[in-house]
Amino acid sequence: MSLEQIWSEYKHNRDGDHYTDNASVVFVPTASGARGYDAVRQFLAKAYDTRVLKINENSVYTTIGKDSIVEESETTITFVSGDGSWVVPGVDSRYTIDNKVVIPTVTSANFEGDRISSIRVYWDQASVLKQLKLISEKSAWPIVTDKQADSVTNIANAHLNPFGKTVLSAGLSQTNANEQQQQQHSRQNVHTSSRVNQPGGTGGKSSIIFSNETEDPVVSRTRFNSNKNASQFSIGDDDDNASQAGSKRRGQSQFEPEPEPPTRSTIKPSSRVLKPPGGGDSQFTFG
Repeated sequence: MSLEQIWSEYKHNRDGDHYTDNASVVFVPTASGARGYDAVRQFLAKAYDTRVLKINENSVYTTIGKDSIVEESETTITFVSGDGSWVVPGVDSRYTIDNKVVIPTVTSANFEGDRISSIRVYWDQASVLKQLKLISEKSAWPIVTDKQADSVTNIANAHLNPFGKTVLSAGLSQTNANEQQQQQHSRQNVHTSSRVNQPGGTGGKSSIIFSNETEDPVVSRTRFNSNKNASQFSIGDDDDNASQAGSKRRGQSQFEPEPEPPTRSTIKPSSRVLKPPGGGDSQFTFG
């Protein structure tokens, strides 16, 4: 019996007598499967139970080797009872019951003589989750849903995306990119001002100068011009006089010395004699 005939019998009767004693079956995306002759037959009988899942495989490409077969199919899976089975195990039935997903699948089978020794099935699990609404449409992730099968079944007319420019089903990726570009263009650079403000009042003149250089605030200090009609405030770098800034009171001119405190006068004894009026002899002597 040829490999093609063995494979055809397997697809018509999945839990039949087709396997070796150490055969294995694995649905790779969910790691569902079984090992051993009896376990494989029991697993496949449940996995393809039409009361749970209705599975329709449309074989597109089949490659037959010396002791292997690789088959690419467009697979439609309808969830009848709501049980996620091997497709989405553990998922709540409200997401699956009466729902349908369409995915391309790749099945790889190896043979030992006229028996199947291993079967591995692959598909895009993200596409399944997206079709079941387990991944929100608001999520701008590069996930293709049922249109993914077109790349297998109808390559001539399938929409193929250039590398790095995947069109997302949510339609948000390009929109977000455009918004970011607009925000970047709308931002304006803040430049340091060198504007000089002239105050009003009695005609005095003051100028405020801002340095373009960034410096430690401790190093910067304020200098005051002692001119009566012109005061100048300069905020900038003055490394040489930075150490003197802490010793001077804020707002005091550096050109005018601080007034010295008055000295207390010394009281000297007096020898003056005071005579009272009237010619008396009384006298007061100090000293």
